Amino acid sequence: MLMHVPCLGVHCSSEYVYYGVVDCRAREALIVLVGLEDDTIVRIYYLGRDKLISEVRLDRLEKRFVVISNGTMFKLVSDHLVSVTFLAGRELPDPKSDKGPVVIGFLTSTSGNYVGKEFIFVTSQRLTGAPYRILALEDSKITIFREDGGEYMSFSLKANEYRDIALKSWVTYRVKSTGNIIIQSSEIWRQRSFFIPSVDGSFVGRRFYSRSLSSRPAHFDYGFKILSLKNAKVTIWDVKFKRAVERLKVEGGRAVTVKPKG
Repeated sequence: MLMHVPCLGVHCSSEYVYYGVVDCRAREALIVLVGLEDDTIVRIYYLGRDKLISEVRLDRLEKRFVVISNGTMFKLVSDHLVSVTFLAGRELPDPKSDKGPVVIGFLTSTSGNYVGKEFIFVTSQRLTGAPYRILALEDSKITIFREDGGEYMSFSLKANEYRDIALKSWVTYRVKSTGNIIIQSSEIWRQRSFFIPSVDGSFVGRRFYSRSLSSRPAHFDYGFKILSLKNAKVTIWDVKFKRAVERLKVEGGRAVTVKPKG
């Protein structure tokens, strides 16, 4: 089973701390690190024992791969913000291959939020498909650069428009935008459970974006679970066709599961 754990950084003094757990059902896990600033020092420890697993130095756009064993609870400490992707499964992902597992979830910007104007990350996808969806929250010109500094592609999006793209696995990419965007990675028929961040950058808010499916097999268990602290009226929009597809009420302290047709 593929797992992606979006590690959240906690800023304390001059350190950024990330936490993760490797499922016991996975043989090994791969931690993918990318530097956002030059001369970044990253240390990975066994949680609770403060025993060092690995120590690496990263420059901007430089990537490193660290393998850790199953059942490991780890703490990652960095003196600057870093991009961290955690991949685990029945087989260890191979950075030397042309493909990798698809990450399920949202990517973080260089500011540490899920919304921003610059994103730096290492890609992982299968040989076919376009799992990376870039959605503009405002009118934006977007340019994607490869790790060697060369331009990969450039395009413009109006607010609420999106574009699905394919990227070569195990390459560092830098996405630069003139407006705020979000980037979601998913595989149409292999989606797992994931949290959806709001446009404020956290997991609590009033406006959310996520890809969905227009149809699913009858046996496929799916849906979005919405929770609210107070009574709330919710409208679900299809941004492509600019129409409301569902309106509902959510009672405070209760959860509602919806299956939008769009």
